[in-house]
Amino acid sequence: MTSPETILFGNRTTDARHFTDFTLQLSTGNKDARIDGELQTVVNMMNPMYFIGQDNPGCAEHWWIRAGSTESGLSVIVANLAAGLESRNRDVDAWLFWDAGHCQDDDTEGFISWIGDITGCTIKTGAGK
Repeated sequence: MTSPETILFGNRTTDARHFTDFTLQLSTGNKDARIDGELQTVVNMMNPMYFIGQDNPGCAEHWWIRAGSTESGLSVIVANLAAGLESRNRDVDAWLFWDAGHCQDDDTEGFISWIGDITGCTIKTGAGK
């Protein structure tokens, strides 16, 4: 209960809370334990897959997703996020940077070019342009 994730789901009266039924059941030994509805709402609000799984016409059409491969478990998250968006017919450009850390994106010019492609605008990059 000291990990940043459990602390993130704390509230005014509790510093940290289990945020899945599974971890709550495991820690309490009660196979019927369930997280409360208010906490489930918070979990849903922080999970992009919750929104992607909805029939949400306001979901962005184009997605640029970059991450470093050394972030623990992130490659699975990026793959799930990209697959979920693609299953909703969204344009997804996803990439993992090998041996790079958290929130790593070493393709600034690629991002600018991608914006130009989806907007139809010519964007110049580099020094003196």
